Amino acid sequence: MRRLLMALLATQLSGCFLADVFSSPDPHPPTPLGAFTAKFDIKPLWSQNVGDGLRYFFLPAVHDSDTFVAGGDGTVARLNTLTGATVWRQNVGTKLSAGVGADATTIAVASTDGQVIALDTDGKERWRTGVGGEVLSPPAVAEGLVVARTTDGRFIAFDAQSGKKKWSYQRPPQTLILRSAPGLVIDAGNVYAGLPGGRLIDIALANGGLRWETAVAIPKGTTELERVADVMGTPVLAGRQVCVATFQGRAGCFELSRGNALWTREISTPNGIGVDLHNAYVSDEKSDVIALSRLGGGSVWKNDKMTYRALTTPAALQNAVVVGDYQGFVHWLALDDGALIGRTATDGSAIVTQPVVAQAGGREVLLVQTVKGGIYAFATP
Repeated sequence: MRRLLMALLATQLSGCFLADVFSSPDPHPPTPLGAFTAKFDIKPLWSQNVGDGLRYFFLPAVHDSDTFVAGGDGTVARLNTLTGATVWRQNVGTKLSAGVGADATTIAVASTDGQVIALDTDGKERWRTGVGGEVLSPPAVAEGLVVARTTDGRFIAFDAQSGKKKWSYQRPPQTLILRSAPGLVIDAGNVYAGLPGGRLIDIALANGGLRWETAVAIPKGTTELERVADVMGTPVLAGRQVCVATFQGRAGCFELSRGNALWTREISTPNGIGVDLHNAYVSDEKSDVIALSRLGGGSVWKNDKMTYRALTTPAALQNAVVVGDYQGFVHWLALDDGALIGRTATDGSAIVTQPVVAQAGGREVLLVQTVKGGIYAFATP
Protein backbone atom coordinates (compact mmCIF):
# COMPACT_ATOMS: atom_id res chain seq x y z
CA MET A 1 0.00 0.00 0.00
CA ARG A 2 1.19 3.47 -0.81
CA ARG A 3 3.03 5.63 1.75
CA LEU A 4 -0.23 7.18 3.01
CA LEU A 5 -0.65 4.52 5.67
CA MET A 6 3.02 3.94 6.50
CA ALA A 7 3.01 5.98 9.71
CA LEU A 8 0.65 7.59 12.19
CA LEU A 9 1.27 10.99 13.70
CA ALA A 10 1.92 11.08 17.43
CA THR A 11 -0.44 14.04 17.74
CA GLN A 12 -4.06 13.31 18.56
CA LEU A 13 -6.66 15.85 17.51
CA SER A 14 -10.14 15.57 19.06
CA GLY A 15 -9.95 11.80 19.17
CA CYS A 16 -8.72 11.50 15.58
CA PHE A 17 -5.33 10.17 14.53
CA LEU A 18 -4.06 11.43 11.19
CA ALA A 19 -2.15 9.13 8.88
CA ASP A 20 0.75 11.17 7.49
CA VAL A 21 1.07 11.77 3.74
CA PHE A 22 4.65 12.99 4.33
CA SER A 23 5.62 9.77 6.09
CA SER A 24 8.35 7.20 5.52
CA PRO A 25 9.28 6.26 1.95
CA ASP A 26 7.06 3.93 -0.04
CA PRO A 27 8.34 0.33 0.16
CA HIS A 28 7.78 0.02 -3.60
CA PRO A 29 10.61 1.51 -5.71
CA PRO A 30 9.38 4.35 -7.93
CA THR A 31 9.54 3.68 -11.67
CA PRO A 32 12.61 5.38 -13.19
CA LEU A 33 11.90 8.01 -15.78
CA GLY A 34 12.12 6.42 -19.21
CA ALA A 35 12.66 7.73 -22.70
CA PHE A 36 9.65 8.94 -24.68
CA THR A 37 8.83 10.90 -27.80
CA ALA A 38 8.08 14.49 -26.82
CA LYS A 39 5.31 16.13 -28.83
CA PHE A 40 6.29 19.64 -27.75
CA ASP A 41 8.96 21.53 -25.83
CA ILE A 42 7.80 22.69 -22.42
CA LYS A 43 9.46 25.66 -20.78
CA PRO A 44 8.27 27.71 -17.81
CA LEU A 45 6.75 31.10 -18.51
CA TRP A 46 8.17 32.15 -15.15
CA SER A 47 9.02 30.91 -11.68
CA GLN A 48 8.95 32.38 -8.18
CA ASN A 49 9.47 31.11 -4.65
CA VAL A 50 7.33 31.75 -1.56
CA GLY A 51 9.24 29.63 0.95
CA ASP A 52 9.19 26.05 2.12
CA GLY A 53 5.73 24.54 2.50
CA LEU A 54 7.00 22.41 5.40
CA ARG A 55 4.54 19.52 5.90
CA TYR A 56 1.52 21.31 4.48
CA PHE A 57 -0.43 21.37 1.22
CA PHE A 58 -0.16 24.82 -0.37
CA LEU A 59 -1.49 25.58 -3.83
CA PRO A 60 -2.05 28.77 -5.83
CA ALA A 61 -5.41 30.48 -6.20
CA VAL A 62 -6.19 32.34 -9.40
CA HIS A 63 -8.63 35.17 -9.97
CA ASP A 64 -8.69 36.95 -13.33
CA SER A 65 -5.08 37.97 -14.12
CA ASP A 66 -3.82 37.48 -10.57
CA THR A 67 -2.29 34.46 -8.85
CA PHE A 68 -2.24 34.41 -5.06
CA VAL A 69 0.31 32.16 -3.32
CA ALA A 70 1.46 31.40 0.22
CA GLY A 71 4.30 29.59 1.99
CA GLY A 72 4.83 27.95 5.34
CA ASP A 73 6.83 30.85 6.82
CA GLY A 74 3.85 33.22 6.55
CA THR A 75 4.58 34.68 3.13
CA VAL A 76 1.57 35.67 1.03
CA ALA A 77 2.01 37.20 -2.42
CA ARG A 78 0.04 38.43 -5.38
CA LEU A 79 1.62 37.69 -8.76
CA ASN A 80 0.71 38.47 -12.35
CA THR A 81 -0.39 35.15 -13.84
CA LEU A 82 1.18 35.77 -17.26
CA THR A 83 4.50 37.31 -16.23
CA GLY A 84 5.05 36.25 -12.63
CA ALA A 85 5.70 39.87 -11.69
CA THR A 86 5.16 40.54 -7.98
CA VAL A 87 2.28 42.95 -7.34
CA TRP A 88 2.87 42.71 -3.60
CA ARG A 89 4.47 40.35 -1.13
CA GLN A 90 4.23 40.34 2.64
CA ASN A 91 4.50 38.16 5.72
CA VAL A 92 1.46 37.77 7.99
CA GLY A 93 3.66 37.20 11.04
CA THR A 94 2.84 33.57 11.76
CA LYS A 95 3.53 30.20 10.20
CA LEU A 96 0.87 28.98 7.81
CA SER A 97 -0.75 25.57 7.37
CA ALA A 98 -3.08 26.22 4.42
CA GLY A 99 -3.69 28.57 1.53
CA VAL A 100 -4.77 30.13 -0.62
CA GLY A 101 -8.49 30.87 -1.03
CA ALA A 102 -9.42 33.94 -3.05
CA ASP A 103 -12.15 35.77 -4.91
CA ALA A 104 -12.38 39.29 -6.35
CA THR A 105 -12.10 41.02 -2.95
CA THR A 106 -10.73 38.63 -0.33
CA ILE A 107 -7.69 36.37 0.16
CA ALA A 108 -7.70 33.79 2.95
CA VAL A 109 -5.04 31.57 4.53
CA ALA A 110 -4.81 29.54 7.74
CA SER A 111 -2.07 29.46 10.38
CA THR A 112 -0.49 26.57 12.24
CA ASP A 113 -1.99 27.86 15.51
CA GLY A 114 -5.54 27.56 14.18
CA GLN A 115 -6.28 31.04 12.87
CA VAL A 116 -7.97 32.02 9.64
CA ILE A 117 -6.50 35.24 8.23
CA ALA A 118 -8.24 37.39 5.63
CA LEU A 119 -6.51 40.02 3.47
CA ASP A 120 -7.82 42.41 0.89
CA THR A 121 -6.47 42.22 -2.65
CA ASP A 122 -3.90 44.93 -1.85
CA GLY A 123 -2.38 42.68 0.81
CA LYS A 124 -3.75 44.57 3.82
CA GLU A 125 -4.89 42.36 6.66
CA ARG A 126 -8.63 42.65 7.20
CA TRP A 127 -9.10 40.27 10.13
CA ARG A 128 -7.91 37.08 11.78
CA THR A 129 -9.80 34.76 14.08
CA GLY A 130 -9.23 31.43 15.78
CA VAL A 131 -11.11 28.31 14.78
CA GLY A 132 -9.95 26.06 17.62
CA GLY A 133 -8.43 23.39 15.40
CA GLU A 134 -5.98 22.59 12.63
CA VAL A 135 -6.83 23.73 9.09
CA LEU A 136 -5.05 21.86 6.30
CA SER A 137 -7.07 22.83 3.23
CA PRO A 138 -7.38 26.34 1.77
CA PRO A 139 -10.38 28.26 3.08
CA ALA A 140 -13.06 28.66 0.41
CA VAL A 141 -13.92 32.26 -0.44
CA ALA A 142 -17.09 33.18 -2.36
CA GLU A 143 -20.39 35.03 -2.13
CA GLY A 144 -19.22 37.25 0.74
CA LEU A 145 -18.11 34.41 3.02
CA VAL A 146 -14.91 32.62 4.02
CA VAL A 147 -15.49 28.97 4.92
CA ALA A 148 -12.80 26.95 6.70
CA ARG A 149 -12.79 23.27 7.67
CA THR A 150 -10.84 21.82 10.56
CA THR A 151 -9.34 18.36 10.81
CA ASP A 152 -11.76 17.47 13.62
CA GLY A 153 -14.78 17.73 11.32
CA ARG A 154 -16.00 21.33 11.71
CA PHE A 155 -16.99 23.74 8.95
CA ILE A 156 -17.05 27.41 9.99
CA ALA A 157 -18.24 30.37 7.91
CA PHE A 158 -17.14 33.96 8.46
CA ASP A 159 -18.25 37.22 6.92
CA ALA A 160 -15.53 38.08 4.43
CA GLN A 161 -15.49 41.78 5.34
CA SER A 162 -15.81 41.72 9.13
CA GLY A 163 -14.69 38.24 10.14
CA LYS A 164 -17.88 37.76 12.13
CA LYS A 165 -18.82 34.12 12.54
CA LYS A 166 -21.98 33.36 10.57
CA TRP A 167 -22.47 29.64 11.22
CA SER A 168 -20.75 26.35 11.93
CA TYR A 169 -21.48 22.76 10.97
CA GLN A 170 -20.07 19.83 12.93
CA ARG A 171 -19.39 16.24 11.85
CA PRO A 172 -18.57 13.48 14.34
CA PRO A 173 -14.81 12.88 14.35
CA GLN A 174 -13.49 9.66 12.84
CA THR A 175 -11.11 7.38 14.74
CA LEU A 176 -8.53 7.47 11.96
CA ILE A 177 -8.24 9.82 9.00
CA LEU A 178 -5.55 10.52 6.44
CA ARG A 179 -3.41 13.59 6.88
CA SER A 180 -4.43 15.25 3.64
CA ALA A 181 -6.08 18.48 2.58
CA PRO A 182 -9.66 17.68 1.51
CA GLY A 183 -11.00 20.88 0.02
CA LEU A 184 -14.43 22.40 -0.28
CA VAL A 185 -16.02 24.30 -3.12
CA ILE A 186 -18.72 26.99 -3.05
CA ASP A 187 -21.20 27.38 -5.88
CA ALA A 188 -24.63 29.01 -6.17
CA GLY A 189 -25.32 29.09 -2.44
CA ASN A 190 -23.95 25.62 -1.74
CA VAL A 191 -20.82 24.26 -0.06
CA TYR A 192 -19.74 20.85 -1.39
CA ALA A 193 -17.25 18.78 0.61
CA GLY A 194 -16.02 15.21 0.88
CA LEU A 195 -15.63 13.61 4.29
CA PRO A 196 -13.74 10.83 6.03
CA GLY A 197 -15.71 7.62 5.83
CA GLY A 198 -16.54 8.09 2.16
CA ARG A 199 -19.36 10.65 2.43
CA LEU A 200 -20.14 13.65 0.20
CA ILE A 201 -22.24 16.53 1.52
CA ASP A 202 -23.94 19.72 0.36
CA ILE A 203 -24.22 22.46 3.00
CA ALA A 204 -26.41 25.54 2.56
CA LEU A 205 -24.08 28.54 2.38
CA ALA A 206 -26.68 30.85 3.92
CA ASN A 207 -27.06 29.06 7.25
CA GLY A 208 -24.88 25.95 7.38
CA GLY A 209 -27.78 23.53 7.14
CA LEU A 210 -27.25 20.13 5.55
CA ARG A 211 -29.04 19.89 2.20
CA TRP A 212 -28.04 16.38 1.26
CA GLU A 213 -25.54 13.66 2.06
CA THR A 214 -24.57 10.64 -0.01
CA ALA A 215 -22.22 7.68 0.26
CA VAL A 216 -19.36 7.62 -2.22
CA ALA A 217 -17.73 4.56 -0.64
CA ILE A 218 -18.53 2.15 2.17
CA PRO A 219 -15.64 1.43 4.55
CA LYS A 220 -14.61 -2.23 4.44
CA GLY A 221 -12.29 -4.45 6.42
CA THR A 222 -11.73 -5.57 9.99
CA THR A 223 -9.04 -3.11 11.13
CA GLU A 224 -9.15 0.66 11.39
CA LEU A 225 -6.51 0.95 8.67
CA GLU A 226 -8.49 -1.25 6.30
CA ARG A 227 -11.62 0.80 6.94
CA VAL A 228 -10.11 4.17 6.02
CA ALA A 229 -12.18 5.37 3.04
CA ASP A 230 -11.73 9.14 3.03
CA VAL A 231 -12.90 11.34 0.18
CA MET A 232 -9.73 12.95 -1.14
CA GLY A 233 -9.03 16.30 -2.77
CA THR A 234 -11.63 18.91 -3.63
CA PRO A 235 -14.99 18.03 -5.21
CA VAL A 236 -15.11 19.08 -8.84
CA LEU A 237 -18.24 20.67 -10.29
CA ALA A 238 -18.90 19.89 -13.93
CA GLY A 239 -22.21 20.96 -15.40
CA ARG A 240 -24.88 19.31 -13.27
CA GLN A 241 -22.43 16.88 -11.73
CA VAL A 242 -20.14 16.88 -8.72
CA CYS A 243 -17.30 14.37 -8.98
CA VAL A 244 -15.06 12.98 -6.22
CA ALA A 245 -12.65 10.14 -5.49
CA THR A 246 -11.76 8.21 -2.33
CA PHE A 247 -8.93 6.25 -0.78
CA GLN A 248 -9.73 2.52 -0.57
CA GLY A 249 -13.15 3.16 -2.07
CA ARG A 250 -14.59 4.58 -5.26
CA ALA A 251 -14.49 7.43 -7.73
CA GLY A 252 -17.72 8.75 -9.18
CA CYS A 253 -19.96 11.58 -10.27
CA PHE A 254 -23.20 12.57 -8.54
CA GLU A 255 -26.20 14.79 -9.22
CA LEU A 256 -25.42 18.30 -8.08
CA SER A 257 -28.99 18.93 -6.92
CA ARG A 258 -29.69 15.82 -4.83
CA GLY A 259 -26.51 13.80 -4.57
CA ASN A 260 -27.82 10.76 -6.41
CA ALA A 261 -25.05 8.63 -7.90
CA LEU A 262 -24.74 8.88 -11.68
CA TRP A 263 -21.89 6.36 -11.72
CA THR A 264 -19.16 5.01 -9.47
CA ARG A 265 -16.07 2.88 -10.05
CA GLU A 266 -14.05 0.86 -7.54
CA ILE A 267 -10.75 2.71 -7.22
CA SER A 268 -8.33 3.79 -4.51
CA THR A 269 -6.50 7.09 -4.76
CA PRO A 270 -4.60 9.28 -2.28
CA ASN A 271 -5.63 12.27 -4.42
CA GLY A 272 -8.71 13.94 -5.80
CA ILE A 273 -10.21 13.82 -9.27
CA GLY A 274 -9.81 15.95 -12.40
CA VAL A 275 -12.42 16.36 -15.13
CA ASP A 276 -12.92 17.86 -18.56
CA LEU A 277 -15.90 17.87 -20.92
CA HIS A 278 -15.64 14.17 -21.65
CA ASN A 279 -13.63 12.34 -19.00
CA ALA A 280 -12.71 12.11 -15.34
CA TYR A 281 -9.06 11.49 -14.40
CA VAL A 282 -7.60 9.81 -11.32
CA SER A 283 -4.06 8.83 -10.29
CA ASP A 284 -4.56 5.75 -8.15
CA GLU A 285 -2.58 4.47 -5.15
CA LYS A 286 0.00 2.88 -7.49
CA SER A 287 0.29 6.14 -9.49
CA ASP A 288 -1.43 4.69 -12.54
CA VAL A 289 -3.27 7.53 -14.29
CA ILE A 290 -6.76 6.41 -15.28
CA ALA A 291 -9.25 8.13 -17.59
CA LEU A 292 -12.95 7.32 -17.10
CA SER A 293 -15.88 8.45 -19.21
CA ARG A 294 -17.94 11.14 -17.51
CA LEU A 295 -21.01 9.72 -19.21
CA GLY A 296 -20.99 6.41 -17.37
CA GLY A 297 -17.61 5.80 -15.76
CA GLY A 298 -16.35 3.40 -18.40
CA SER A 299 -12.61 2.93 -18.90
CA VAL A 300 -11.05 5.15 -21.59
CA TRP A 301 -7.31 4.59 -21.02
CA LYS A 302 -4.68 3.93 -18.36
CA ASN A 303 -1.06 5.06 -18.15
CA ASP A 304 0.93 2.62 -15.97
CA LYS A 305 4.41 3.89 -16.84
CA MET A 306 4.93 6.01 -13.70
CA THR A 307 4.04 3.59 -10.91
CA TYR A 308 4.85 4.61 -7.34
CA ARG A 309 6.06 8.08 -8.35
CA ALA A 310 3.54 9.61 -5.89
CA LEU A 311 1.61 11.45 -8.58
CA THR A 312 -0.72 14.35 -7.86
CA THR A 313 -4.36 14.72 -8.77
CA PRO A 314 -4.48 15.07 -12.57
CA ALA A 315 -5.32 18.46 -14.09
CA ALA A 316 -7.14 18.51 -17.43
CA LEU A 317 -6.00 21.07 -20.01
CA GLN A 318 -7.28 21.80 -23.48
CA ASN A 319 -4.78 19.43 -25.08
CA ALA A 320 -3.32 17.28 -22.29
CA VAL A 321 -3.68 15.80 -18.82
CA VAL A 322 -0.97 16.90 -16.39
CA VAL A 323 0.37 15.40 -13.13
CA GLY A 324 3.28 16.28 -10.85
CA ASP A 325 5.44 13.77 -8.95
CA TYR A 326 7.62 13.30 -5.88
CA GLN A 327 10.77 14.60 -7.60
CA GLY A 328 9.13 17.77 -8.89
CA PHE A 329 8.68 16.58 -12.46
CA VAL A 330 5.58 17.66 -14.37
CA HIS A 331 4.28 15.05 -16.82
CA TRP A 332 2.01 15.79 -19.78
CA LEU A 333 -0.23 12.98 -21.11
CA ALA A 334 -2.18 12.81 -24.37
CA LEU A 335 -5.92 13.25 -24.00
CA ASP A 336 -6.82 10.46 -26.40
CA ASP A 337 -4.69 7.59 -25.10
CA GLY A 338 -2.73 8.76 -22.04
CA ALA A 339 0.68 8.42 -23.70
CA LEU A 340 3.46 10.56 -22.24
CA ILE A 341 3.99 13.52 -24.58
CA GLY A 342 5.91 16.00 -22.45
CA ARG A 343 7.94 16.33 -19.26
CA THR A 344 9.66 19.16 -17.46
CA ALA A 345 11.52 19.58 -14.16
CA THR A 346 10.98 22.12 -11.40
CA ASP A 347 13.20 22.45 -8.29
CA GLY A 348 13.56 18.75 -7.44
CA SER A 349 11.18 18.78 -4.47
CA ALA A 350 7.83 17.02 -4.43
CA ILE A 351 4.66 18.39 -5.95
CA VAL A 352 1.90 17.18 -3.62
CA THR A 353 -1.03 19.39 -4.66
CA GLN A 354 -2.95 19.39 -7.92
CA PRO A 355 -1.67 21.59 -10.74
CA VAL A 356 -3.91 24.65 -11.19
CA VAL A 357 -5.29 25.63 -14.60
CA ALA A 358 -5.82 29.34 -15.23
CA GLN A 359 -7.05 31.48 -18.10
CA ALA A 360 -5.04 34.66 -18.49
CA GLY A 361 -4.49 37.00 -21.41
CA GLY A 362 -6.52 34.77 -23.71
CA ARG A 363 -4.31 31.74 -23.09
CA GLU A 364 -4.28 28.72 -20.80
CA VAL A 365 -1.65 28.70 -18.06
CA LEU A 366 -0.69 25.79 -15.80
CA LEU A 367 0.59 26.53 -12.30
CA VAL A 368 2.31 24.14 -9.88
CA GLN A 369 3.69 24.66 -6.38
CA THR A 370 6.45 22.48 -4.93
CA VAL A 371 7.10 21.54 -1.32
CA LYS A 372 10.11 23.90 -1.33
CA GLY A 373 7.80 26.77 -2.28
CA GLY A 374 8.61 27.00 -5.97
CA ILE A 375 5.82 28.44 -8.11
CA TYR A 376 6.10 27.48 -11.80
CA ALA A 377 3.89 28.67 -14.64
CA PHE A 378 3.71 26.89 -17.99
CA ALA A 379 1.91 27.93 -21.15
CA THR A 380 -0.16 25.30 -22.89
CA PRO A 381 1.63 24.45 -26.19
